[in-house]
Amino acid sequence: MPRVATEYSCPSCKAQGRRSQIVAEDSKIVCTANSSHVWVDVMEFKKLGPVMEFNGPAPMIAQQTARSTMQVTLPLAVHEKLKTRYAGRLDVTVAGFIEMIAEGEPIVVPQSDVKRMGKLLKQEPSSAAELFGLVFSATQDRDIAQLDAKIATDKLETYEQGKPGWVALDLSEVWEQAESRAQDSNEPVDFWAQKNLINGVKENWF
Repeated sequence: MPRVATEYSCPSCKAQGRRSQIVAEDSKIVCTANSSHVWVDVMEFKKLGPVMEFNGPAPMIAQQTARSTMQVTLPLAVHEKLKTRYAGRLDVTVAGFIEMIAEGEPIVVPQSDVKRMGKLLKQEPSSAAELFGLVFSATQDRDIAQLDAKIATDKLETYEQGKPGWVALDLSEVWEQAESRAQDSNEPVDFWAQKNLINGVKENWF
């Protein structure tokens, strides 16, 4: 990507009483006076409150072949947001997105849905590859849980068939209390429930 001069002055230099111009190159925002002043996230750069103090000259763009120009009409506010978010690389970003659309049927995920995914997947995906990884991990966890449930069911059926008197208990309504009482006794919940049920029957608690 060619180097593109912007209208912004470097906020880090300005804090030190100096004035230097910001340029965009290689998907980064860089100070022309101090190369250590660099940002890869436009929003992080904008949080520093950079001031427009320069006239950005037209960038020198290498002549590209087999290209055509397409005019798109969109709301002014949206255009301004795009210019701010993708400063110095808006044309490249939009061109890349249009190329992706041309390949097939891409899925565009709004930010609101990304946040909803983050709640379900315990992490907000930042790319298609990361979203795939999170979904794959979630399905693996689901498959393991289903397998554990099947093994437990099979074991229960084996117990019931091989040893008369075995029953399954639904403790969902009192699970928190049962779990707490079992922890107080330093016992597994199933052992604690079985022991107290047997004692209750023997002692006529019911």
